[in-house]
Amino acid sequence: MNSSLLFRNRKIKNPLLKNVHNRLDEAIEVIREKDPVFYKNCHKLFPVLKTPEHVWKIPLEFYTDGGVKLVLRITVVFHNLALGPPKGGILLIPPHILGDGFFELFDQLRKQKTSLDEIREFCFEWVSEGIEALSIVTTLKLALYSLPLGGGMCGIFLGKPEYDRGELFLKSIDLTNNEKRRLVREVGYLLTKEGIMGYDAYSPGPDIGTDGAMMDSIADGHFRALTEMEKIREKGLLEKLKSIRDAEIVWTVDLPYLKTAAAFAKEIKIPAEAKRSVPELGAVTFKTHGGLAGRGEATAFAAVEITNILVWHNEDPKDYLKVRIGRERKNYLAEKTVVIHGFDNIGLNASQFFSRKGAKVVAVSEYERREKKLVAVYNYEGIDVDALIRHKETCGGIYGFRGASVYAEPYQLLNEKVDIVFLAAIENQIHDHNAESIQARYVISAANAGISQEGYHILIKKGKIVARDSIVKSGGIIASYLEKIQNAQNDYWEKEYVFKDIISRIENVLKNNVFKNLVEKHSIDLSVAGDVAAIKRITSTMEAKNAPQKKMKDKKPLIIGIFDSGQGGIIVTEKLNRILPVGNIKLLLFTDKANFPFGQKSKEEINDITFRAVHEINERCKTMHQSNGFFYRFIYNTPYFLKTVFIWLGIIPRDVIVCFACNTVDTMVNHKKLRIRFPHMQFIGPVKKTLLKINALPKDARIGIIGTVGTIKSGIYEKRIREAGYHVLAKPTPLLAVLSEMLYKKSFDTEEKQKEFYKTARDLIYVNLKEFIKKNTISHLCLACTHYDYLKSTLKDLFGEVEFISTVETVIEEVQDIINQIPLQMGERELEFIKRARKGKDLDRLILEDIISSQNLSPEEKVKLGDREDQIKNILQNKLEGITADEIEEMKFFDSNSVKVKYNGKERLVSLFHLQ
Repeated sequence: MNSSLLFRNRKIKNPLLKNVHNRLDEAIEVIREKDPVFYKNCHKLFPVLKTPEHVWKIPLEFYTDGGVKLVLRITVVFHNLALGPPKGGILLIPPHILGDGFFELFDQLRKQKTSLDEIREFCFEWVSEGIEALSIVTTLKLALYSLPLGGGMCGIFLGKPEYDRGELFLKSIDLTNNEKRRLVREVGYLLTKEGIMGYDAYSPGPDIGTDGAMMDSIADGHFRALTEMEKIREKGLLEKLKSIRDAEIVWTVDLPYLKTAAAFAKEIKIPAEAKRSVPELGAVTFKTHGGLAGRGEATAFAAVEITNILVWHNEDPKDYLKVRIGRERKNYLAEKTVVIHGFDNIGLNASQFFSRKGAKVVAVSEYERREKKLVAVYNYEGIDVDALIRHKETCGGIYGFRGASVYAEPYQLLNEKVDIVFLAAIENQIHDHNAESIQARYVISAANAGISQEGYHILIKKGKIVARDSIVKSGGIIASYLEKIQNAQNDYWEKEYVFKDIISRIENVLKNNVFKNLVEKHSIDLSVAGDVAAIKRITSTMEAKNAPQKKMKDKKPLIIGIFDSGQGGIIVTEKLNRILPVGNIKLLLFTDKANFPFGQKSKEEINDITFRAVHEINERCKTMHQSNGFFYRFIYNTPYFLKTVFIWLGIIPRDVIVCFACNTVDTMVNHKKLRIRFPHMQFIGPVKKTLLKINALPKDARIGIIGTVGTIKSGIYEKRIREAGYHVLAKPTPLLAVLSEMLYKKSFDTEEKQKEFYKTARDLIYVNLKEFIKKNTISHLCLACTHYDYLKSTLKDLFGEVEFISTVETVIEEVQDIINQIPLQMGERELEFIKRARKGKDLDRLILEDIISSQNLSPEEKVKLGDREDQIKNILQNKLEGITADEIEEMKFFDSNSVKVKYNGKERLVSLFHLQ
């Protein structure tokens, strides 16, 4: 291990590392100019970002299938671990990817008759500096997307300087796929034995030259080493693996250790309540055994979605910035022309995602391993991506594909006049020598350090829209983090759920932290803005860790968790984000899409959902406060009754506010039990302040209340208002919460379809409320569901003579009242989203959405059916004999007496005649 002191005043050879250091300098200079207070507080920590925390250079003896002995050098770099344990890739580095600068210096050394040992050391140092540069980029990615991991990287150089007939050459060590799998398996074994790799230490994933099959091999080596060291938590698994080790004569390539561990994890998953797991599986990510669904496509998926966001923001920024989290994203890639440089995993998958969005891929390139040269093909009418992929699978490469022409000069494809250049190959693809020739409007780098710093400045000067690796190549690193969680929890998530989680994290960071706070507010270029956000997160965490204990209290943010099933929480959060005072405040919005709509749930279900959400918010708060050192790690892991004592003594402040942005939750949850379970939190909701506001009205006011079935059935509003001496009438309106979500999220192909749906919604709102309001001459209408605020303008238009009481406004006032009593520390407000995505279909929602969308029902019939949704649900469950919501392919109401349900390829007409 090398001390960081050894890195002072060194001479850097590899321009890749120089470029990354210059990139850090540029972002730090922006911080100094745009945020001088932050710069003053943290400027002493910025130089640390150029120094890795740990570097290992480990020799490995390896024998090829033919028995040839090779001595290879493994380099592992941990860049910065302020945010958590290291995460990164593992690279197999052949000489041809080292770049022109390397070979120029290599030729100079050869001409100078430099000794073979010095040549070897030069090669290894060049490679090590490249790995160090990539570890810095990994740190920036992890920090930008708020992942609790630090940046690392591991690489093995597959080059061998040697003399041949008196001449010095750098030969490539060409390994078969079998040899590569054996090699990385031994790397996993060695790093585990050295204490470098583990689920709570370095966790590798695939990068240049490696894939999912090789990750399986690394994991197999990891479990073999753990078996020998007896460091596996589950004793039953350890015994099984020890029996494999004891019987082993030759270490086979059949992955016996990994397969046994993955099978054991499946076995102990049942019964689920046991909550047992094999967290050691999370030491390696992107595995095919015990891995994450969609892992192989995650990087490309996210890169294409980010490209769409970038084009959207550039072409229609007002529209992009007003779109809320959770709303369907518009497609701005249709008919865009794309060049893809690099056609391995990322480039290949990206070509499919671009094609699905209607973009036209006109040129692709790849390094032809057999010919050892770059090959590029083009078709200006658009390449048939699926046909090209089939050709590559059959022939081993894109060369010879009949659906496109071959470039005489392969790098010419970067100069094509297209909309998007997508980089998916090695580093330094665009540099100072070719950046001037780039004609594309958008340059997207899904390769680590794919654009040199000089090339980047040229592109920006030419007015190009550039997104670099730390922003673009985020899907893979987020997927790796999710895989670690999945293994630790012994869970399994569907690909759709994984992709939703990835894009919601990305969209939250880009929109709220990068575009709004940096690009729009300070006019910072997107890529620099991403680096600024990442560096501020790293250094602020380092500064908090290094602060004296007596100042820890001042460094903690005031945390406000907002919980709801969706849109209501988003409305509350966005209004809070606009009106809260400047200070060190962290807004955490927890949207539980998995259980929407809450209004149809029982009291037991609401309590279970809420307690799980508060627990997750608490865990997130615990992670944030852990950055303040041992004291808070100790406090937040103490039993609840001790926390109560600490609060009474003033040791623990109640600086976590949980705001229920949902009337159903506030009226049905057990507040007393919550306070006992989480004494360090303050729980607020809309009910208390709303009742105070109603009690301040004149006594002749006639109060109407509309809300979900759960809220109205609880009777809290109706009972308290009547006790205060007011005339009150309450009406459950189950359709309106779902309607507001549909209005909020729905995208339309044409303006006519949009107008048609909005007319349907308007008619439905009017019929739902006209008799309730007109017949009872209501003077005030309480919107006892935060979702209904989205309908307020339509309600005012339809029932202008009625005054509205918004529970969104009252819950915000409740938050403000508490904040006004707390002295805020200096700092920036942050907004983060936690989303529990839907894993399957919900029958309540299916029924209500189809009632709303049906063209066969009148508004009056829709309201009638909506009021009887629970009865319809019971009828369907009885008559469909156990068919789950996930099996229902289509539901269609023909009239108020019958509904057609299509499931498992069958159709059935269900009668609703006996609805009460």
